[in-house]
Amino acid sequence: MNMYANQSTASRVGWASAHDCSFGAKSRWAKAHPTGSLIGLLVFMLAMLSDIAGAMETPSIGITKFAFAPKEITVAPGTKVTWTNHDETPHTISAADKSFLSKAMDTDDRFEYTFSTEGDFAYFCTLHPFMTGIVHVRK
Repeated sequence: MNMYANQSTASRVGWASAHDCSFGAKSRWAKAHPTGSLIGLLVFMLAMLSDIAGAMETPSIGITKFAFAPKEITVAPGTKVTWTNHDETPHTISAADKSFLSKAMDTDDRFEYTFSTEGDFAYFCTLHPFMTGIVHVRK
């Protein structure tokens, strides 16, 4: 619980001013720690890089109820795609052009493939050929 929760913002700001506890650019703290704003910028940049790294996570395709979800995805060249079987029935991942083929995957097994060239890569389950999907690889 915040010990200042019942205080108004004005009373907290007034207390900080009365005790010279502000942290603005002209505060005593900022003058004593001239790298403080640089550290703040560094922390901000690290947070942004973390967000970018999160956005670059491996795209995944789930196998549930005898279907690939999503059925189609678009990725950049060099992207690794992961398929995970959530069914209790084994499934495979087989490229129509035979560029990749997984072993039979049991429940929670994964298959990964890195798409290095541009193109459209159709795939299906060799055990259940009605299960199809496509990976579009674009710059």
